[in-house]
Amino acid sequence: MLTAVDYLYRDAANYKAHASAFLTGAISPAEVAEVVAKLDSRTYFVPEQVGLPPLQSQLYALSDGPTCADHALHELVAIRDATPEEATRATPLGSTASFVARVRAVTAWNPDLTAPPRI
Repeated sequence: MLTAVDYLYRDAANYKAHASAFLTGAISPAEVAEVVAKLDSRTYFVPEQVGLPPLQSQLYALSDGPTCADHALHELVAIRDATPEEATRATPLGSTASFVARVRAVTAWNPDLTAPPRI
């Protein structure tokens, strides 16, 4: 069983990069609610704090690198069961238990953690 965490990065100019991170194991509706409750405004998080890769670099081809529109916050889109097709090709980044534990451990989202350099 794989769980997908769908999230996106939206820079200040509203350019977007999307990704799905895959985790081994199931996640309960109560755990999903707990994760969402820990997010800033029930939406925003810093992926590095919970073991997910940041997405800013996906936009660098549009602008030849980091710009002043970049920041560290990402948006949670969904937490769902991976499709059978995704499950056959996905490389899990860890377990749902580890992900939930990392979210629980966050006391504050750190937007300066790995924000790209300002230009």
